[in-house]
Amino acid sequence: MKKIKKIFLSALPIIIGVGIGFLGSYFGIYKAFEVLFDNIIYNIVFLVLSLAVSVLIAILFHELGHLIAGLLSGYGFLSYRVGSFVLVKYSTGYELKRYSIPGTAGQCLMTPPKYNNGNFPFILYNSGGWIMNLVLGGIGILIYTLSENPFLRYFLIIFIAIQILAALSNAIPLSMGVPNDGKNIQILKNNLEAREGFWSMLQVNALLTEGMEYKDIPEKYLKDPKELTILTIYYPLYRAMALLQRGEYEQAYELQKELMKHPEALTINEIILRYDLLTTKILLSDDRESLKAEIDSCLTKDFYKMDKIFKSFLNRNRFWILYYRYVDVDPKKEEEYQKNFNKICETNPNKGEVVSERKILEKTMK
Repeated sequence: MKKIKKIFLSALPIIIGVGIGFLGSYFGIYKAFEVLFDNIIYNIVFLVLSLAVSVLIAILFHELGHLIAGLLSGYGFLSYRVGSFVLVKYSTGYELKRYSIPGTAGQCLMTPPKYNNGNFPFILYNSGGWIMNLVLGGIGILIYTLSENPFLRYFLIIFIAIQILAALSNAIPLSMGVPNDGKNIQILKNNLEAREGFWSMLQVNALLTEGMEYKDIPEKYLKDPKELTILTIYYPLYRAMALLQRGEYEQAYELQKELMKHPEALTINEIILRYDLLTTKILLSDDRESLKAEIDSCLTKDFYKMDKIFKSFLNRNRFWILYYRYVDVDPKKEEEYQKNFNKICETNPNKGEVVSERKILEKTMK
């Protein structure tokens, strides 16, 4: 029964999207195109442009909803990302940076309000996105009823459908690798340790963004959680990075290996952590031949597919620099990844991560 429920919940966004698409088509889109255009190519172009604009607006305002809800709840603005463009607030002012996370179209990160024995506002902050999409859908319906412009009316059919889909797929608790807003609320309401973990994650992210290095993260954010979950996994992940920067490679390696046993808690972090695990393998080995055989066995087709997706991550480029320096020696490729590493450092919004990664690489070169 649980398996059936899991499959159903995973397929729910698709079911909702197909349902909305069918209703939209039935009630006007198909007939509208016949009226608006005689040429099928124009119909397709109009549909694609309408979808693209509607999705872009949905992403922009979804994250804006989180921002407004956060500010109303006592959170402080930290960063606002759409696609790969990020507006970041530092103590010195605002800056525009470039950064992307695979599987996410946008993100609004904020500095959390005070934590008081498990109590801090999280429901409105996590709900702000889907509420905004729902409001946009309602505005779209209102304009549709008032407008007589055929182009606008049929664009609005698509727009309304996208906004409702965005609202429902975020409000209904779902976890497709990464929990959505509704799932976050469900977890946070029922798990005190998860609440503390969520708050700590936001707090540490704020510290790192402003310039704190991994090695300097306060010990209270590096503890061992009672249970490793999606929202408590960040404690040991931060600790692993602190150990790596301090040069405590054996302890870092053992912790990384242990964390890799919990893919359900790591989700997307499993791929990121793999680069750190391969890095410590390189740093701990003094047998280049056996090391190359061991690491090359990990470099599967699937690994290379994911590697292309994560090309903007610093630890990914750090691994390849070390690989071509110490394992499969190739100065040209090492230089290529070093240039990419330096380029990412210039655009990465997280100052603490940049400084930490530079120092990790500098230490390993010695």
